[in-house]
Amino acid sequence: MNRDWKKEIPLPVYPNREMVDLYHKTWEIAAGRVRKGPEGLPASPYMDENCYEDQIWIWDTCFMVLFAKYAPRSFPGIESLDNLYKPIHEKAATPLRIHLVDNPPLFAWVEKEYFDFTGDKGRLNHLLNEKRYLQKHFKWFARAKAGERFECSPQRIYLNSIGDDGFTWTGGASGMDNTPRGRDAGGYHKVLWVDAISQQALSAHCIAAMEQALGNEDEARKWNAEYEALKKKINHLYWDERDGFYYDVTIADKQPCRVKTIASYWPLLAQVASREQARSMVRHLMNPEEFGGSYPTPSLARSDKDYHHQTGDYWRGGIWLPTTYMAIKAIESMATMRRPMLLPRRLSTSSLPLTGIWNRILSGSAIAQAEMPPPLNTDAV
Repeated sequence: MNRDWKKEIPLPVYPNREMVDLYHKTWEIAAGRVRKGPEGLPASPYMDENCYEDQIWIWDTCFMVLFAKYAPRSFPGIESLDNLYKPIHEKAATPLRIHLVDNPPLFAWVEKEYFDFTGDKGRLNHLLNEKRYLQKHFKWFARAKAGERFECSPQRIYLNSIGDDGFTWTGGASGMDNTPRGRDAGGYHKVLWVDAISQQALSAHCIAAMEQALGNEDEARKWNAEYEALKKKINHLYWDERDGFYYDVTIADKQPCRVKTIASYWPLLAQVASREQARSMVRHLMNPEEFGGSYPTPSLARSDKDYHHQTGDYWRGGIWLPTTYMAIKAIESMATMRRPMLLPRRLSTSSLPLTGIWNRILSGSAIAQAEMPPPLNTDAV
């Protein structure tokens, strides 16, 4: 890797020395994960998630891209995506197998975040006009059937498309391993997963925006129509008026499966919620008996019977930075929409979970002031 990486990373200015030390420690850890891949790897060097020596993950790689974009000459985050795109969509041979091809479909979101940061239209043209990786992945995910196999992966596909209503999934494939979702409906395969369909909506929304940036008006309209259809479906089927919360729903009778997890904030990131729905979701996020309190955004609501308050038990109460980052970005995305979102009067930037220096370290905003949105107004945004 670039041995001068310390000269490239943005330098934070903040009075809490421990937080600044933590910031630098994260880059040191990341530097240790820049690896030269085995011969034949589509992109080398690449960012490695530090799990299996012979396998890589979509979920982890996508979140590493969001971090690595702040020092792209030293940390090959965006390039690492070729190790996923080419084996999946070009059937390219690869010495590093993809652990789960049906991990969350975050490519379009990550690529749009990278484009917004860099303005690199050349990469957009390559992705959308030449290779069409993002469109191909969206369409594959929409039709995926459990049991399907890919040459590049040791795992079969667990995702299963259930027509237009959504998808069944599993804990591991969704990224949430031992989550108790589906518990009261008979298991993972008995419910439609709110994050899966919401991530598809997010992808369509991002593809439409990137097509618009390239001047592809017809394509932008097509993808926006795809997004609007998914948005309508999510709000019709997955929103529970009684609790004011997005839930997984049972396949049998389309009733909410009332297990509150952090996955229910993907609809907000996809901007499908109305102002009233967003306000309700924020109240749940602020509630110390659910996701609020001294420790931020657990993976499972504290009020759930399977919540483990001492150990977190992985996805049964553990605090995971990827989903915490997602939840913060979800609130930001709703707050900065053209359509104003009325927030609770007592809500301020400092009272959101994992905000302040934590938020800015994770999002990079403290080190890229031009990217910071205006402060949240406690009455209306």
